[in-house]
Amino acid sequence: MISPKYIVLALTFFVLALTSCHKDEPANPNSNTSNSTGGSTGNMALQFNGTLYSALSITAVDSSGKLKIAGVVNNSTSIYLAATGGFAVGSYTIASGSPASATFTASGTAYDATSGTVAVTAVTGTTIAGTFNFITTNTAGDTTGTATNGTFQTTYITK
Repeated sequence: MISPKYIVLALTFFVLALTSCHKDEPANPNSNTSNSTGGSTGNMALQFNGTLYSALSITAVDSSGKLKIAGVVNNSTSIYLAATGGFAVGSYTIASGSPASATFTASGTAYDATSGTVAVTAVTGTTIAGTFNFITTNTAGDTTGTATNGTFQTTYITK
C-alpha cells in the first residue's frame, strides 16, 4: 500500500506541474521575479548521482515559520525541501524524526532524504537563499542516491 505521505507529495508536485504550464515563454531559471502563476521563480538546482537538475518553476512558502520549497524540473522530476524554523539564517539537519526533510523525484520514483542539511544563508522580506545536500533511499528501499551542490534563491509567499 502506498503511504499517504507519498500520495500527498505526488499530488503536490502534480498541482505544481499543472500550474506551471502556460502558453507564454518558459520562465528563465536564472531570473528572480514572480511568474504569472502566482508562484515564485529564481534558482533551484542540485546534482543527483552526478547529474545536474535545474528547476524551471519554483514555489516557496513560509507556512507559520516552516520553509517549504518545491521546484519542478519537468513533468516527472521535482525537488522538495521543508524545514521547521527555516525562515531564519541557519543550518537545519535532515535525519529521521528531525524537523527538516527533502525529497527528489525522478521519473515517478521518489527518493526521500535519510540524512543531510538544508542551510539558509539569507532571508529578506520577500526572498530566501541557501544550499542543501542529502543522502536518499527510494520508496521501495532498494536504491540510494546522493544530492550534492544543491542551491536555491527565490521569492516566497507567507501563508
